[in-house]
Amino acid sequence: IAEEIWQQDLSMDMQIEASTEGFDQVSLRCGAEKMIVDLKTSDNFSGVIYTQGSFYSRQSPCFFDPLHGGNYTMNIPFDQCKTETEDNKYRNILVVQHDDELITPGDAAFILECDFSKSRDFTVSAELGEPDKRQVI
Repeated sequence: IAEEIWQQDLSMDMQIEASTEGFDQVSLRCGAEKMIVDLKTSDNFSGVIYTQGSFYSRQSPCFFDPLHGGNYTMNIPFDQCKTETEDNKYRNILVVQHDDELITPGDAAFILECDFSKSRDFTVSAELGEPDKRQVI
């Protein structure tokens, strides 16, 4: 009987894939000293949100356990939360886990990266006086 069970192993037929279901928006802003992640879920979320490697410590700012709701902001300092740093690039992984203890299908992990290694040029415009005239600063 044991041989029959092993012959009927279905693990190769199982598929667990990443899902964006349940997320309305995930955005990253890069500040001078931290990553700011805004997360908006479709439904009332009651799991945990944390940076990879911070699950067991469960310490803020690297771990967040909301009671309920759907809009969250996490401030992840570059010098905490196991953020990797190389050549003015800061990288971390944010895990959104629907169960407080177990990783299950439907959970997600997002790679966060702030890259300060390249200079950035911005063109800013503003309306001054008459609506048809614009000045480029």
